[in-house]
Amino acid sequence: MKKFTKGNLLRYSAIALALSGVTTQVNAVCSYDSNTITLDNQTCNVNSTLVTDTSTKLTIASPNTTLANQGQIRVNTDLSGSDTALLLDDTLGLKFSVQIGRSNAVNIESSGTAIQFDGTNLRANTDGFNILNGSTVKGGNYAFYIPNLTDKNMRITITDGTVDGNIYINSSTTNTANHQIVIPDSGSATIRSSDIQGINTVTVNSNATLTIASGTTGSNWNSASLVAQDGSTLTFLLEDINLVDSTALLTTANTTLNTGSTLTLTLANGISGEDIANKELVLINATTKLTNNSNSVIIYDSDGNNLVQEGTEVNNPDEWLVTQQQQGKITFNTSTSNQLSISYDPTNAITLKDYDSAVKFLANTQYESNFVTYVLANSLGLSNERESILVANPSNAAAAKLSRQFLPDLSGADINAAWVWGEQMRSNMEDRLLAYQRQSPIYSYENKWNFWVNSSIGRGSNNNLYGYNLSRYGVHIGADRQLNNEGLLGLSVGVNHSHIDGKFSDINKKMTQLLFMPYFEWNGKPYFASANLLGGAYSVESKRAIADTTAKGDYTGFQFGYQLTGGINTEFKGIHFRPFVSLKEQWLQSEAWTEENSPFALAATTQKYKARHIGTGLSIWKEFELELGKFVPSLDIQYYKQMGNRNFHSQYKLADDSSQSVAYGDFNLDGITGNQFSTKLNARLDISENLNLSGALSYNHFGSYKEAMIGFSVSNTF
Repeated sequence: MKKFTKGNLLRYSAIALALSGVTTQVNAVCSYDSNTITLDNQTCNVNSTLVTDTSTKLTIASPNTTLANQGQIRVNTDLSGSDTALLLDDTLGLKFSVQIGRSNAVNIESSGTAIQFDGTNLRANTDGFNILNGSTVKGGNYAFYIPNLTDKNMRITITDGTVDGNIYINSSTTNTANHQIVIPDSGSATIRSSDIQGINTVTVNSNATLTIASGTTGSNWNSASLVAQDGSTLTFLLEDINLVDSTALLTTANTTLNTGSTLTLTLANGISGEDIANKELVLINATTKLTNNSNSVIIYDSDGNNLVQEGTEVNNPDEWLVTQQQQGKITFNTSTSNQLSISYDPTNAITLKDYDSAVKFLANTQYESNFVTYVLANSLGLSNERESILVANPSNAAAAKLSRQFLPDLSGADINAAWVWGEQMRSNMEDRLLAYQRQSPIYSYENKWNFWVNSSIGRGSNNNLYGYNLSRYGVHIGADRQLNNEGLLGLSVGVNHSHIDGKFSDINKKMTQLLFMPYFEWNGKPYFASANLLGGAYSVESKRAIADTTAKGDYTGFQFGYQLTGGINTEFKGIHFRPFVSLKEQWLQSEAWTEENSPFALAATTQKYKARHIGTGLSIWKEFELELGKFVPSLDIQYYKQMGNRNFHSQYKLADDSSQSVAYGDFNLDGITGNQFSTKLNARLDISENLNLSGALSYNHFGSYKEAMIGFSVSNTF
């Protein structure tokens, strides 16, 4: 006969009850009936085998078991009752701590209260709850609600898990005034509670980590004291950017951060370092006392990147500097003694290569190394805006471009543009004198005025080291009068606009000129002599791009000049020849000026230039009688040699450099104008004795500058 042991009796009783249709289960020594577990004096494992409905409130009671004989409760299944997920009723005391997730991670979650303990007493001050294996206790109102405890102090131990919701423990008697939350050695806990009442002390032990999640309101622990032991880590998780500059992430009665503890701030998804930049973050507000022996804060973004790291140097052969990635700066605000408040500057910290190496690389990226060295000396290591622009362009290619942009306009393009328009007006005047030579003495202009207008468009470029493109268009108006059969005296004025673009630098200039030119010719058959003077002014609008800034400046200048020409008029078989020699000179001066709107803006001293040329030329033409009038095509060829020093001298310094020295910005540029070769095809139609039309196409080679020009003229005698 089979012997009935206590275990067999329980097993057969369960079978009998099941056969009779009663929904009662027995698991080890605790029984389940209609979502109520009756606890015996042995361990009760609350799991899915025992509990058939985990979506409604589960009650655990012990009506017939004294506290001294009560078994331990181990919850190893998810519970999700909407009002209360787990209720430990008032018949129950706790001999042992309730183990949440003893064998596996569980979620005890409710829109109301996750765990409610209605009992009045505990066996010892170390009893309460222990959350293990990454388990979560989450309540819409309360994670823990313990209203009736009158004997002993409860301890909530979070070995590995999360408490999400408010906590309330009765602390109305002297026997319940020291409730605790403990994160044990090597433990890992997260607490997201906007309100904790009844807890006296929260302790983070050595090598343990406590994450305090802010939620949308921050955490108020009321009378609780927080203690972070040596070797512990206290992490604040910022989940709502609206808390910045307004609300403390944690309010306690007392907070002690012991030496050796680590304090960190982690930004939740959707919050970046830029979002908290230069704003006040109150991490802890201790209403009574704050003791901070940690003295440092580390900030991590949502991907775990350290935003305040000391950083490993990154040496990139394609970059001229060394950078420490993502290195921001933390400032502790000390205006309130019981607050731990910080400000974060997200600016990446840049470690430059040693100064000499940086200068050596950058200065050697182009020719004017002295001036680049001068700019770097006023930038690197000074924490000014120029250094910020430099470190924002770490690549070698960007640095090489920057070192080019540092430089002033060293092309001399403005001087050249002014000089070229003076030469254009001389060319227009020569056309007028040539027309006079062809017409006189066939037509008599005694006591008459001849008025003429010329318009011209030129396009050219300079391809040297500081090359540029030049576009110009101008109008030249003149009037002259025949003095006798051998003389002509005239006066003209010209207006020109030039547009200059640097080919290898980001420099743009717009120039407007106004020049006056009186002229004279004596024609003694076959000899002739002519002379002209020019004088006027110009204005320039300058823009120079440096990185993402633009230095702008306006300045004016003056130019004067003369030309003396002599030659012979001769003819052979109906073809006319006019060889000549000529001496001409121009003086140009740009007044001192200063750029604005860029940290690399420069100041320039007055700049002067002189160009003297001596040369020779030949004009050839032939006349054809047409129905429309007399058609006269002509060819003009000239060559001039520049005499004397062709260098252009200029001086620059940084606009904010208060020193008077410009030693580093003393430039001598070779050959602004240079030798001159010009060839021009001209076609003139004398429609009547008084009205003439002409057009010209020319090619000019002035030093390193080459251009093509097209022009049109009309003249009439009154």
